[in-house]
Amino acid sequence: LRLLTKDCNQTGLENYRVSSCSAMEKVPRMNASTGPEWDSVQIKISQDGSAVVVNVAWKLRSDGSFRAIRGSEINVRDENTNQSACEQIHFSVKNMENSKEERWTFSLDVVAEPKHTYTITVFHFPEPDVGHYRIVNQTTVPGPGCKDARIKNSRLCQENE
Repeated sequence: LRLLTKDCNQTGLENYRVSSCSAMEKVPRMNASTGPEWDSVQIKISQDGSAVVVNVAWKLRSDGSFRAIRGSEINVRDENTNQSACEQIHFSVKNMENSKEERWTFSLDVVAEPKHTYTITVFHFPEPDVGHYRIVNQTTVPGPGCKDARIKNSRLCQENE
């Protein structure tokens, strides 16, 4: 299972870096942010055309808790193989909206296999010591695989015709 990190660095985003996952300490609820909000989950071809990807996008909520956010953690599990991958995107923001006056939006591509089901979980850190502020989406890459219009032109599908 492979995550294709997009460069999520944006004007106004501070302390941006990407890392593998490590345990994060939990903080009292009043010092934590609310969870993210789904923007979209799409199945498409990677930018170089070589692979099928699940593109996951999420937004920061429009509330005052954005000041507490230190980043997002993304966990992906392939339900067919039980493989998983995790990535943390570290950042901080001073304003609720970016320079385009839109809510902050982040995205990540996951290399996917036709007919596989993926469970994707996103949360902000630090996490609260009580409460559940994770968003979860289960996405199935379509079968019969390469016959699907969204992915049939990928190199993977073209080579397997």
